[in-house]
Amino acid sequence: MKVEQISLSGRLQDKNEYGNAIIIKIDDEKVFRVHDGEKEDNNITRNFKNCWNIVKLMKRAYDAGMKDEDFKSSETITDDDEWYFI
Repeated sequence: MKVEQISLSGRLQDKNEYGNAIIIKIDDEKVFRVHDGEKEDNNITRNFKNCWNIVKLMKRAYDAGMKDEDFKSSETITDDDEWYFI
């Protein structure tokens, strides 16, 4: 299992008025994304709705470990203006 955590560069945070984002990819598939936004949107039913998948993702990692799959993780800071679509 290859897990990649992607967050935004300082330039992109400035461009987004100091907002950041976290994207998680497992085996190159985007499975989790949360981002800062307008105050009224920063709740569990809007910008943070992917948090409902955390237990499912933990189970996926646990199952991979039980199958003795390799586990590799990386952290990437992106400067790509198309970060939303990464």
